[in-house]
Amino acid sequence: MKSEMISSTGPAANVALPQITLDTTLSELYRKFSPLDGGQSVAYLFYVPISSMDITTDFPRNRKYIYQETTFNNLSQEAPSRETDKALHIDILKYLHGLSQRETFLAGDAPVISFYSSSSKARAEHDRHQLARTLDTLDPHQRPNIIFCSGPKAIPLKENGIDILSYKFVLDGIADYPLRFDLDKHWYLNSKEALATSGLPTPKCEVIHLDGCMPHAKTCCNICKDIYDGFVPSTCTGIRGEWLHKSVQNVVSRMAQRPLPFVVKNTQAYAGAGTYVTKSEEERTQLIENFSTRLLPILFSHVTPENQHLKPGTILLTDCVEDYIGNFSISFFVALDGSATFLSVTDQVQDSQAWMANIITYSQQPALEQKTTPLMREIAKWLHGQGYSGPAGADVMETAATQPQPQHINVNGNLANGNLLNGTLTNGHHPNTNLSNGTLPPNGHTNPQPQPTPSAQPTSYIIDLNIRSTASFSLALLRTHFTSRGLDCASSFAITTGATRDEFLMTWKEDFEAGRIVVLNWYEEFGGFEGEGRERGWRGRRRRRGGEEG
Repeated sequence: MKSEMISSTGPAANVALPQITLDTTLSELYRKFSPLDGGQSVAYLFYVPISSMDITTDFPRNRKYIYQETTFNNLSQEAPSRETDKALHIDILKYLHGLSQRETFLAGDAPVISFYSSSSKARAEHDRHQLARTLDTLDPHQRPNIIFCSGPKAIPLKENGIDILSYKFVLDGIADYPLRFDLDKHWYLNSKEALATSGLPTPKCEVIHLDGCMPHAKTCCNICKDIYDGFVPSTCTGIRGEWLHKSVQNVVSRMAQRPLPFVVKNTQAYAGAGTYVTKSEEERTQLIENFSTRLLPILFSHVTPENQHLKPGTILLTDCVEDYIGNFSISFFVALDGSATFLSVTDQVQDSQAWMANIITYSQQPALEQKTTPLMREIAKWLHGQGYSGPAGADVMETAATQPQPQHINVNGNLANGNLLNGTLTNGHHPNTNLSNGTLPPNGHTNPQPQPTPSAQPTSYIIDLNIRSTASFSLALLRTHFTSRGLDCASSFAITTGATRDEFLMTWKEDFEAGRIVVLNWYEEFGGFEGEGRERGWRGRRRRRGGEEG
């Protein structure tokens, strides 16, 4: 099997899409700032891990490297019904194809791995066609070479003369390949605990470690010897139930004692999942109930002897950043020598459960680069000390200088160091867009306030670190595409639509032809679950008047 340039029959006949040329690509950044010794060839893998269920027979769920993403946190302790399983499978399938396709668009002229959604020839052809339609708009010199295969354990690196696999997220099935970075280390660097113990400026935090791991079902009561996929049934009368009860109470008792307001975080999640803000006693009661009866039993049931050393059951209680005057995301690239290359600063928008959008104002980037460079260099220095080079991002909040910046964490009691967002067509004038106002706060923090006076010295808090390419990565790479069209603001966001791709292109024909909307990923359902259902569009990442993906 060889890598190939895929092609399609093209877009809708009556929509003339402009060619997209990126300012740079992910593979170009790696070649320039983090080259491999001896000119080794690299293939890129962008699939996200799912710990809730198997995607296909050849793409099983993550069991070792647990990510508490939205589908995992919404699991039931009981075996799912066929209808529930069907809906979850379709959602996961769409999400996987969508995110990986977006990153593939930004990869550049390099081999990229793409998984088929099933062994069906018709479905495989559908997968190829969906990806080809998206990549058709790219400059041919920036199109990736796609390598299709069935799943993580079937990646044909040697057959394609590839020396190294570079990945965005840790998948259980890639452990046997030659990798750019150690899996355990990468998983840890992306954990909330890594940030809390890094020494970087971040809100005061209590880290609660899990004692041990879930005992095996065979060592427990008769009820546990015939259960669904490791979950501890509520009727358990043995050591598993006892261990689970003790472990859950250790966490919720800390939540009950924590002064309000505070934020609860799972140690490993993505797309805004696994973060819970608590501002009132009523919210505290609801959160404790949710954690006691569902979230913690599900999470702790997945902590095993194989992954115990990673501490996936860690829970963090952090101070809530109140009365903040700014919130934004920094995207940059860490070079082999530890230096950092600025890519962008964007405003991040998310609801209480997940990421929604990023917004960029291109005319503000020089000033924002100057402002954020000291913090960016501090993060890059820490990552360099961990042996990492590559893309990275940080979500940051600012408070007025009167609020002291905490420097310590508490580890188990011991001190230790709905609406679519659109860009703006400026027509020669720049909108007064400010990265501190007018958007939903990220990561459960509250109360945005007006900007301080120029003489104020705000305090920066890193709320989250993403040691990978971020959701705002595309906005930096499309700068010239939009600014050359008089567009100073752009947004990157996702939508779900009942329209097909062609129908959607025709609906927004004028914006597409003018280059004001760019589709970075689009995947239409094919036959639903096990051949059922109908084909319809979903998550067509789109730019609307300077906006970008969906």
